[in-house]
Amino acid sequence: TSNEEVTCDFGSQPWYRIAWLLTRKERRRDLNLMSSLANIAATTDPCMGKYEAVRKWYSIIDPQTGHPIRNFDVCLACVKSIETLLPSLKGVFVRTDYNYPATLPRVCDMRFDSKRFIHYFDALETAADTSPNSRYPPDTVDLTSLVKRFASLPECPRDTNLTNSYWYIITQLHSLP
Repeated sequence: TSNEEVTCDFGSQPWYRIAWLLTRKERRRDLNLMSSLANIAATTDPCMGKYEAVRKWYSIIDPQTGHPIRNFDVCLACVKSIETLLPSLKGVFVRTDYNYPATLPRVCDMRFDSKRFIHYFDALETAADTSPNSRYPPDTVDLTSLVKRFASLPECPRDTNLTNSYWYIITQLHSLP
């Protein structure tokens, strides 16, 4: 009953909703996943979503080249959240600002407002499921294939006006009267 405004974490943070689903899926009898996410939120700079930021960035290693996948940038808050929810993926994300300038502003690719988020998270969960214990590293072949495919293409700008851009049409579609 205070006059302080509060935002519902379930509504604003996808990680809490995913934690709830994983709690149910794994038939957990506690809310440790949510508690761990709350600790991350309290101690880590939040994901900036669709806004550019200068910070430490992470990616995953392309097994074919041994280097981080370019144009796949994940902020520390999202990396910690992923590793909390899918602990077998600890170590899959590596810092990239050792190889690429950290002063360049970037946008987190694990932001929830991206159409790619669900594809990325499904691939992460599938990779995590291939390594139920920490003795064996997860199989990230499908994950890296998806990430490389998406990273090579810019995300659709949706309803943003663009100038000096190529446009493509489907010629078989008839124009509306």
